Amino acid sequence: MDVAAFVFGVLPAALYALDNYQRLLKPAKNYMEYSIVLQQMQSHIYLQQEQLNATMATLGLDNPTAAQLRDHLRAVYTEDKCERFMTILERMKDLLERMMEKLDVDVHGKVSTGTATTRQR
Repeated sequence: MDVAAFVFGVLPAALYALDNYQRLLKPAKNYMEYSIVLQQMQSHIYLQQEQLNATMATLGLDNPTAAQLRDHLRAVYTEDKCERFMTILERMKDLLERMMEKLDVDVHGKVSTGTATTRQR
């Protein structure tokens, strides 16, 4: 899967998964501790998504593929800056893949264990 498309597609699914985990933890004994951690994670991911969207808008791009982004960056910035930005996106992709695996959801917000939970947003 294309790096940029993955990052743009997974951020909303990660937010959705964290929201669902938070709802499921309400009855738990240690809800307050987990709830705070989940809310913080959700806030950080939301802010990262907004920052990425703002960065893309500043560049004049809307949900570009990795190739389109790299081409645009090479035309505007030095190779070093281009590669630094692409490396950051690759790290985001890797982190999101690991997080989605731990949350047990796929990129569409569906629980990956085969149950029929679907995204309602």
